[in-house]
Amino acid sequence: MKLTNESINDKILKLNEAQKELERTVESVQSTCGHDNVAECDYKPSEYFNALPPMRVCLDCGLSEEGWGCGFRVLREKIAGLQPRRISREDLYSIRCGQYISQ
Repeated sequence: MKLTNESINDKILKLNEAQKELERTVESVQSTCGHDNVAECDYKPSEYFNALPPMRVCLDCGLSEEGWGCGFRVLREKIAGLQPRRISREDLYSIRCGQYISQ
C-alpha cells in the first residue's frame, strides 16, 4: 500500500533502490576483499545472560565475525600470530556492514 502523496512515494522508492544498490556493492566488495585490516573487540560479560562473544571486523569491507578462541573462521588466517587492533564493541557495531558470521 502506498501513501497518497506521490512526492513521498517517489523518495521511498529511490531510498529502497539505493539500499539495494548498497547491498550489492557491499556483497561484491566483501567477496573480493583480502580482509588484511582486522580489528577485534573483547567479549562482554553479563550478570544475567550469556556473555557476548568477542568479535572481529574487517576495517576495509565491514565483514564481521564472532567467535570464542579458535572459533573465528574467516577473519583468523590474516592475523594468525599477530595481535589484532583492539576497538570497542560500539565502534565495531558502527562500522560493520553486510555479511555477519555467527558461530
